[in-house]
Amino acid sequence: MMLPRIQVDPVSNAVTVGGGEQVQLRINGTLASSQEVAMLLPQDILRIEFYDEPGLRYENVHAVLNYITRRNTTGGSVYADLINSPHIVMGRDQLAVKVNHRKSEFGFNYMFDYRNFTNYWRENNEIFAFSGDNVRGRKEEGKQGRYNRYAHDLSAQYSFQENDKRFLMLFLGWVIQ
Repeated sequence: MMLPRIQVDPVSNAVTVGGGEQVQLRINGTLASSQEVAMLLPQDILRIEFYDEPGLRYENVHAVLNYITRRNTTGGSVYADLINSPHIVMGRDQLAVKVNHRKSEFGFNYMFDYRNFTNYWRENNEIFAFSGDNVRGRKEEGKQGRYNRYAHDLSAQYSFQENDKRFLMLFLGWVIQ
């Protein structure tokens, strides 16, 4: 997709605009995650609407991508994205399933993000400039240590569409860190 100012990070699946501001993703007008967008089948996408100045209707974000899709009556899809490092204990694994049956659609998303670094430290230099050529600095020297992070993100959705005017969506989400 060649859209102005839109950047996609292939590792984190983050979609940003120009100065690093987040882009709001939607599928048929409903808020969606980058995982749900990646799960879309190309033959089901009818068109993509791009709003570069969406305003308050879309929570005052800098840009919106709205994927207009064909709704299947039967079938489903499975999406898996496994990113793991062979050198250090670090990874981000995602699994998503969608199943359509008549007017109903069931969805399940799971993400496991983990980090476990043994030789981890950071160093930070800050310079503060005040009026009158008054400059102060601060240097932080880190000590070697350990960094652990384990996060599970689980969500389930149900949607029912009777016709083009009636649409019901239920969403449940859990984040465990």
